This record gives sequence, C-alpha cells and structure tokens, in this order.
Amino acid sequence: MEELLRQAADVRSVADAGVRLAGQAQELPGFEVGVCVLEFEATPPPG
Repeated sequence: MEELLRQAADVRSVADAGVRLAGQAQELPGFEVGVCVLEFEATPPPG
C-alpha cells in the first residue's frame, strides 16, 4: 500500500511539473504550433 501511495505521489509531481512547463511554454511564440504537431503525431492514422 505504501508503494502505491509513493507511486501516486510521483505521478502527481510529474503531472504538476508538466502543467508548470505548459504554462511557461504558452508564453513562447510557436507553442500552439508545437502542440498541434504533437497532437497530430500522437493520433493514430485512420483505418
């Protein structure tokens, strides 16, 4: 049980760091373009 709690805390801290990074990146030009490209690459091709 303690191991699960530790893993959950790790995931939460990583997610928090990701949110902070995204917040900083939004202030940079080209951020939206990068997100669109990432979403496109992460989307499996139709069919």
